[in-house]
Amino acid sequence: MLGCSPTKLYEYLSVGLEVISPDLFFEPDVFEIIHIYESLEDILEIFESGKNRNNKSQTQEFLKKNVTSFRTKQILDIVNKAWI
Repeated sequence: MLGCSPTKLYEYLSVGLEVISPDLFFEPDVFEIIHIYESLEDILEIFESGKNRNNKSQTQEFLKKNVTSFRTKQILDIVNKAWI
Protein backbone atom coordinates (compact mmCIF):
# COMPACT_ATOMS: atom_id res chain seq x y z
CA MET A 1 0.00 0.00 0.00
CA LEU A 2 3.09 2.23 -0.19
CA GLY A 3 2.33 5.41 -2.05
CA CYS A 4 -1.31 5.44 -1.03
CA SER A 5 -3.14 8.41 -2.46
CA PRO A 6 -6.84 8.44 -1.66
CA THR A 7 -8.94 10.71 -3.85
CA LYS A 8 -10.63 12.33 -0.85
CA LEU A 9 -7.24 13.61 0.32
CA TYR A 10 -6.83 15.54 -2.93
CA GLU A 11 -10.39 16.84 -2.80
CA TYR A 12 -10.07 18.12 0.77
CA LEU A 13 -6.68 19.74 0.13
CA SER A 14 -7.85 21.37 -3.09
CA VAL A 15 -10.58 23.28 -1.24
CA GLY A 16 -8.24 24.31 1.58
CA LEU A 17 -9.40 21.97 4.35
CA GLU A 18 -7.15 20.69 7.09
CA VAL A 19 -6.73 16.91 6.82
CA ILE A 20 -6.37 14.54 9.77
CA SER A 21 -5.66 10.93 8.80
CA PRO A 22 -4.21 7.70 10.12
CA ASP A 23 -0.88 6.79 8.55
CA LEU A 24 -1.87 5.10 5.30
CA PHE A 25 1.70 4.83 4.01
CA PHE A 26 1.47 8.16 2.24
CA GLU A 27 4.37 9.42 0.21
CA PRO A 28 6.80 11.41 2.40
CA ASP A 29 5.90 14.89 1.08
CA VAL A 30 2.30 14.59 2.30
CA PHE A 31 3.40 14.53 5.95
CA GLU A 32 4.23 18.24 5.77
CA ILE A 33 0.71 19.26 4.72
CA ILE A 34 -1.63 16.92 6.64
CA HIS A 35 -1.94 15.78 10.25
CA ILE A 36 -1.19 12.09 10.91
CA TYR A 37 -2.48 10.35 14.01
CA GLU A 38 -1.86 6.98 15.61
CA SER A 39 -4.23 7.25 18.57
CA LEU A 40 -7.23 9.15 19.91
CA GLU A 41 -4.82 11.13 22.08
CA ASP A 42 -3.04 12.30 18.91
CA ILE A 43 -6.34 13.51 17.47
CA LEU A 44 -7.13 15.46 20.64
CA GLU A 45 -3.66 17.01 20.61
CA ILE A 46 -4.10 18.08 16.97
CA PHE A 47 -7.42 19.77 17.75
CA GLU A 48 -6.21 21.36 20.97
CA SER A 49 -3.00 22.69 19.45
CA GLY A 50 -4.83 24.45 16.65
CA LYS A 51 -1.83 23.89 14.38
CA ASN A 52 -2.50 24.77 10.78
CA ARG A 53 -0.67 22.61 8.26
CA ASN A 54 -2.42 23.85 5.17
CA ASN A 55 0.40 25.83 3.57
CA LYS A 56 -1.08 26.91 0.22
CA SER A 57 2.14 26.82 -1.80
CA GLN A 58 3.19 23.40 -0.45
CA THR A 59 -0.30 22.04 -0.96
CA GLN A 60 -0.53 23.32 -4.53
CA GLU A 61 2.89 21.84 -5.36
CA PHE A 62 1.82 18.51 -3.88
CA LEU A 63 -1.43 18.52 -5.86
CA LYS A 64 0.37 19.37 -9.13
CA LYS A 65 2.62 16.33 -8.67
CA ASN A 66 -0.35 14.07 -8.08
CA VAL A 67 -2.68 14.79 -10.97
CA THR A 68 -3.32 11.87 -13.28
CA SER A 69 -1.41 13.36 -16.21
CA PHE A 70 1.74 13.83 -14.10
CA ARG A 71 1.52 10.33 -12.63
CA THR A 72 0.93 8.82 -16.08
CA LYS A 73 4.04 10.55 -17.41
CA GLN A 74 6.07 9.19 -14.49
CA ILE A 75 4.89 5.64 -15.20
CA LEU A 76 5.58 5.96 -18.93
CA ASP A 77 9.08 7.27 -18.21
CA ILE A 78 9.78 4.24 -16.02
CA VAL A 79 8.44 1.86 -18.68
CA ASN A 80 10.42 3.56 -21.44
CA LYS A 81 13.66 3.36 -19.40
CA ALA A 82 13.06 -0.34 -18.83
CA TRP A 83 12.82 -0.91 -22.59
CA ILE A 84 16.05 0.89 -23.40
